[in-house]
Amino acid sequence: MVVVMRRRGSSGRSAMPWLGADMSDGWRSRARRTSFAFDRSPGSRVFDGNRDGTAKRSFMSARAWPSDLVSGTYEQLADEYYDPRLHPTCANFREASALALAPWLRIAIEQSTVVAEVGAGRSLAAEEFTVRHLSLSNLFLLDSSRKMLAHSSTWGDRGARLIISDAKRLPFAPETFDLVVASLGDPYNGLEFWRAAHRVLKPGGHVAFTTPSYEWAVAFRGRSAGANELDHAQFTLANGSRLAVPSSILPERQQRELIERAGFVVDQIAGIHLEAISATPISPKLLASSADPVLRAYCVTKTGSGETVRRPWAKPT
Repeated sequence: MVVVMRRRGSSGRSAMPWLGADMSDGWRSRARRTSFAFDRSPGSRVFDGNRDGTAKRSFMSARAWPSDLVSGTYEQLADEYYDPRLHPTCANFREASALALAPWLRIAIEQSTVVAEVGAGRSLAAEEFTVRHLSLSNLFLLDSSRKMLAHSSTWGDRGARLIISDAKRLPFAPETFDLVVASLGDPYNGLEFWRAAHRVLKPGGHVAFTTPSYEWAVAFRGRSAGANELDHAQFTLANGSRLAVPSSILPERQQRELIERAGFVVDQIAGIHLEAISATPISPKLLASSADPVLRAYCVTKTGSGETVRRPWAKPT
């Protein structure tokens, strides 16, 4: 994995303006204090925002799980997460997310100069950049899991910047980005993430966010409509072990309220139904709620003082 954090032959403040003054002036010592540091292992050029180990902690270590279910991380899932034979539901949701984001990304990427994809894994934004024949030099791909981010190593070789970082603590200066992409962002769907995204976006910038739908989650996970425990997803690995990882899926009204609480205006909401998924074999898990959308997408805008909300998006179909 090649992670480019500074241009070849450059150094210091001018090479990393997007880190902000607090990271580019004396960034080595400050990085240690703020838990952002470069990996010093031989041959590595990885900017690692999780050196304090937060990405590896159990997200609910005190919870009483069934005896065969343990709290885990996406680092443990990364090797097989994108295998459609082992995890067809993941493949279905990724396809649905790509379908929902495509009409927004086609417009936004051409209008945006600096783009970040949070929780990128195998990046959808980089694929759209490539289809549009655009340079990847202003695309930043972030993930808290080194192994998940390795799925985008090809994009790093082509100029994208790969950064290991918690979605809730984005290591950038305020007003750095024009667009933040969060495909299947339920693992970090909380106020901390939305406030972090608001901080790093320029006024008039956008977040394109997708999540499994609440209707599907309630039907599949067996919760009542008023339950507040839709906080984890379960995976069965190839070796038979079962992991629970964070997954916060909210009803549309509560999701909108969360987004607006962080200071955004909700511009559009789109839904993807089961019948739209055709490129990957349908997982039986998605049949739990076939009448409702299986995925929802939110396009939101950060407005400045007195600024009119821009709505350049093509209407999703």
